[in-house]
Amino acid sequence: MNKNDSQDEQVANVMAAAEFTWGSFQYDATAAQYAGLCKQEAKSSRNAVLVKYNITVGLVQPLEGDILEGLKVSLGVDVVDPEVVGDDTSEIRKLFEGLTTVTEVLNFLREQSWDLWCGVPYVAKVVFPELNLGEICHEHELGTYCWLLKSYGFVKDDEPFKGWDT
Repeated sequence: MNKNDSQDEQVANVMAAAEFTWGSFQYDATAAQYAGLCKQEAKSSRNAVLVKYNITVGLVQPLEGDILEGLKVSLGVDVVDPEVVGDDTSEIRKLFEGLTTVTEVLNFLREQSWDLWCGVPYVAKVVFPELNLGEICHEHELGTYCWLLKSYGFVKDDEPFKGWDT
């Protein structure tokens, strides 16, 4: 939702997606934002939505090669408890070896009890390193990250965004 949208427009967008949920009521506004952006994209185009909200994506990095390996290194630092695996890098590698897609990484983070507010931006900032959310107000950033991951084909649907801890 645009910072300049009237309150009536914002409420209408949320109400239009009110039946859309990702489980926890705490994620309902995020799910509504995601659904609203998907609906706007379906009516016009991704580019029209990006222009409307002054979103600049810039570089889009596929999750492969060095980018995927870099993400796994970051996960090794941010997820792995050193008291559990110590300095054994082979154990850390085993933990992440099956992760090859954004959906798999998101599912892994969800299984590690991350919440949606941390997991999605963590991954989105890897694949969209130059992203500027422009006119998106802070409360709607998470739904926008989810929409971008879907719009650019990093996830097929909204399933990776469901069932996270809060």
